[in-house]
Amino acid sequence: MVKTARFACACLLLFHTSLTAAQPGAWGDPGSSATPSAETPEEQAKRTFLEGLALLRAQKWAEAEQRFRRSLALAPRESAHYNLGLVLFQQRRFRESQVVLEELLASPAAAGQARYRNFAQALLPHVRAQLATLHLYVQPPEATLRVDREPTGPAGARRAIRLDPGMHQLEISAPGFATQRYELTLDPGTEQPRTIVLSRTAAGGAASGTASGAGTPHSAHSPLSPIPNADRPRSTPSRVGPWLTIGAGAALLASGLAAGIAAKRADDDFVAACPSGRNCPESLRPLQDKATRLALVADVLFVTGGLVTAGGITWHLVLPSPSTASGSSPSSVGFVATGRY
Repeated sequence: MVKTARFACACLLLFHTSLTAAQPGAWGDPGSSATPSAETPEEQAKRTFLEGLALLRAQKWAEAEQRFRRSLALAPRESAHYNLGLVLFQQRRFRESQVVLEELLASPAAAGQARYRNFAQALLPHVRAQLATLHLYVQPPEATLRVDREPTGPAGARRAIRLDPGMHQLEISAPGFATQRYELTLDPGTEQPRTIVLSRTAAGGAASGTASGAGTPHSAHSPLSPIPNADRPRSTPSRVGPWLTIGAGAALLASGLAAGIAAKRADDDFVAACPSGRNCPESLRPLQDKATRLALVADVLFVTGGLVTAGGITWHLVLPSPSTASGSSPSSVGFVATGRY
């Protein structure tokens, strides 16, 4: 929560700064430009960019997207490229936003355009964090996979597919096999392993899950079975881990407290038997050694317990919150919207 609050404050400050930089003076007076029919492509690109920026600030994401795409088609500029990635992010079209931002960062740098690459580098990790990953084990390996009716590659027995969170329709087909269709819902930032094994069709049967054949037809709501343990990809760190670490640290601190109390008692007994601390009987040496030893153990336990507890708390703060991952809207994040062309 603390990390999210600091990030939001920093982003809001950037957004306020960008609004100041995006006043008409950054472009000159728009009213003094030529009429649209007499505009050059560069002038049309600027005007369309400004229209997109005004729509973005009004949170009219779809209309802003159209303007930025038009501006890029007229005169490609990194400012329009970045803002297009931003409005796609605001529309929760994370895969498209990732493609746009990665294209911007992979393109040759233009003079005076470094700031937009910095903005893209700051936004891209948040785009990727929203994407879900579907790990598939597919048989036969050459089967064709369609996600939301769009072909998705490459082929192979094991496939990792990055998808936007939400509901998706999957269709898996191969010649001589019954087509299978599924629906599944993916949460933001999650990884889901699944196994899909197509059944061969009977001789002369149609290769479709809705036709007759050896394979059992699968409806659009058929569940996907998990990948066996041997094929399961590594999962993300468990959310239980931080709490276990904090608990272990608390146990060490409690043990340190107990050792400290025992050391204090042993020291009190020694002082009671020899108040001056000088010329004490030799028989009291074991009691003095015990007090010293317990004090050392208490110090070690306190330091170790403090470090382990701090590590668990840090781990907990680093992991994304489940409520944030599943219910938050990216539009609440104040990323900078740049107004310079």
